[in-house]
Amino acid sequence: MAQAKYTLYKYVKLSGGRWRYCRAALYKNHTIKSNTAIVGGKEEAHAEGDYYIAHDGRWINVGPDALEAQRQQHRLLAGGTTVRVPESDTGKYKLVTIPSAQPQEPVADERKKIKDEITRHLDDMVASKAPGKKRADASQLPKRFLGCQQALLRRVWARRRSEIS
Repeated sequence: MAQAKYTLYKYVKLSGGRWRYCRAALYKNHTIKSNTAIVGGKEEAHAEGDYYIAHDGRWINVGPDALEAQRQQHRLLAGGTTVRVPESDTGKYKLVTIPSAQPQEPVADERKKIKDEITRHLDDMVASKAPGKKRADASQLPKRFLGCQQALLRRVWARRRSEIS
């Protein structure tokens, strides 16, 4: 599924007195240039006019602030829903973006869940197992453990005997 496009435009007054939607100019790091639009392939400064977001053949007015317009575009690209809400004092409509509901995993006092840690550990063990090596059976693990314990005890008793004598 393709990602929806939300393109930033600025509604500017051209030299002939006509108003036109022109793409908003961006810096190389993709941040918006304030009060600058691309007219006829060249950047021009235009302090007048509002910023708009074009989406599905509609023009969404996001106001005169360039930074707020780009923030609104990022919220829409993140999957939020835009709702027009009337302002009580001016009677104009204001756009409010409601972020999409992201399921969040419950955190138990900021501790890791044992079940998740065991699963991650077992996945790491399987991933680190090189192909072609003999896999250790469950019956071999206690023998290995006892062999290590036996070797450790022999070293400890040998050290104690040397200290006594």
